Amino acid sequence: MGQARNVINVLSADVVVVCGGGGPGTASEAAHALNAGRPLILLAVPVVGGFVRWLKRWFVS
Repeated sequence: MGQARNVINVLSADVVVVCGGGGPGTASEAAHALNAGRPLILLAVPVVGGFVRWLKRWFVS
């Protein structure tokens, strides 16, 4: 399913909550949430470092 799974998860949610840094899948779901205008809550996410780099890779402004 690839990215379709992440898009389906985000579009079927009212709010997206990211816990921890995760990996590229987590970052892509966060980016999809931002692109879809869904509220995004980050819990225990390292703001500096890998997660932000992954998020920038997926976020399309």
